[in-house]
Amino acid sequence: MVTGASALLGDARGLYALTLIVAGVVSVPTVLFFSASIPCILSTSIPLSVGRMLVVWFIRVTLNLLQAVPAGYLVQTLVV
Repeated sequence: MVTGASALLGDARGLYALTLIVAGVVSVPTVLFFSASIPCILSTSIPLSVGRMLVVWFIRVTLNLLQAVPAGYLVQTLVV
């Protein structure tokens, strides 16, 4: 059983690794969505405003977080 400062340091390292995994998984789809989808939609006659596209972006980020955090925990437990 690990107690004291070493237990806190282990938890901090695990949280740091989880943060890196989640940031990497969520940032890639977010950048791809803004860099590819929005210019394509705005150049066509699809009746979407920028405000509605921001709502869609927010929903996508939320869904990505809901998937990435449990997956990050799973990866973290499988690696350690």
